[in-house]
Amino acid sequence: MKSLVLRYGEINLKGNNRKFFERSLISSIKKKTKGYNCRVQTLRNRSIIEVDIDQADELFEKLLKVPGIENISLADKCESNYDSIKEKVLEVFDTSKPVFRVSTKRSDKNFSYTSQEFSKLMGGEILKANDGLKNMCVSMKNYEQEIGIEILKNQTYIFHKKTQAMGGLPIGTGGKALVLLSGGIDSPVSAIEAMKRGVKVNCVHFSTPPYTTKESINKVKSLVEVLKEYDEDIKFYNFNITDMQLEIKEKCDDRYTLLLMRRMMYRKTSLLCKKLRCKMIITGESIGQVASQTIESITMTNMVSDVPVIRPLITFNKQEIITLAKKYGTYDISIIPFEDACTVFAPKRPETKPELKDVLIQEEKFDYKKYLDLIKLEEEKEKINIEEFI
Repeated sequence: MKSLVLRYGEINLKGNNRKFFERSLISSIKKKTKGYNCRVQTLRNRSIIEVDIDQADELFEKLLKVPGIENISLADKCESNYDSIKEKVLEVFDTSKPVFRVSTKRSDKNFSYTSQEFSKLMGGEILKANDGLKNMCVSMKNYEQEIGIEILKNQTYIFHKKTQAMGGLPIGTGGKALVLLSGGIDSPVSAIEAMKRGVKVNCVHFSTPPYTTKESINKVKSLVEVLKEYDEDIKFYNFNITDMQLEIKEKCDDRYTLLLMRRMMYRKTSLLCKKLRCKMIITGESIGQVASQTIESITMTNMVSDVPVIRPLITFNKQEIITLAKKYGTYDISIIPFEDACTVFAPKRPETKPELKDVLIQEEKFDYKKYLDLIKLEEEKEKINIEEFI
C-alpha cells in the first residue's frame, strides 16, 4: 500500500463553520476514490488515503483537481518510533541525489524529540549510512532532494515533496451557479476559478443551428468533460436561439444585435437559476477585452438578471487567462476553430457605449418576451426533468 497525505489550507482559517467545510471536502474526496482499493482516514487539518501501490499515481493526479486540498504528498508509512522511521528514511533516500535536507513536522507532541532535533538526527543517520558517497552533504537551501517526515500519534509518513493542489474551498460551500459556457478560452477558466471558491456549477450554452455546427456543440461538450475532472456532477444545458437571433438580425440596428442577444441569454439563464435554486450566474468576461465587455455593455446586461452576475476574470488580461487555461487543461479544446452563437451573428461595428433608452428602443422592435418561453433545450436527450435538481 501507498499513502496519500492530503493537507487542507483555507479551511483551517474557518471558525465555527469549519466542520461544514470539512464534511464537504471529505465528500468530494470520497467521490474521487470510488473504484479504487483504498481507505480514507480523516484527521485534523488533513486526510490520509491508503491505496494500492499500482493505483496511487492515478489517484494522486485526480485528487490534485479537488478544490479545498492545499497540497498532497505521495508517502510511505511506518510506526512512530525512532527505529521504524530511521529504517524507512534510509529506504526512500535517493543516493543519486546526495545533496539533501530533512524536514520534520511533529504533530504528536508526546514524541521524544522536537521537530528540529529529529531532523538533525535523521540527517546524521543518512550521512552515516552513506559514508563515502561522493558529494554527500546537507544543504538547507541548495538541496537536490528533501526528505519530509510527518510524525502523528500512531503513524509517521515519509515523503519527498508536497505537490500544490487546487487550494481554495470545497465545492458546494459557496452556493450554486450557472456558468454561461461558450466554446472560447475564458468561460471554462472562469468556471474553474469559481469552483475553487466552493461554487457548485452547472453549464448553460446557447447555440444557433445550423449556423453553429454539431462539431461546435461537441467542442463545448468536450470542455464540460474537462470541467467534470474537477466536479463530476456538472450538468449541461444547450438552448437553441436561432429563431430569436434571426429576428434580431432582421429587425434591429446591427450595432445592438450582440448586446440584445446577450440580454436575452441573461434573462433565460436567470429564469433557469430560479428553477434550479442557483444563486448566481458566472461568466468569463474581462473588462474591455472586446466590445461586449465594456463597462457600459456589462451594465446593460446586468440590468436584466434577477440574480447576481459574477465575473471571476474581470481584471485579467488575455495572456493571464491563457496561462490558466493551459494549467487547467481547457486551452487545447478552446482554440479548436468552431464558431459560437456570439461570433456567428457578431455585428461589424458594435455599440461599445450603449445607453439604456437606445437599448429599450431596439428591444421594442422584436417580441423578446415570447422567446423566454420559446427558447428550448436543443437536443431531446438534454430535456432534463429540472425538478430532480431542485
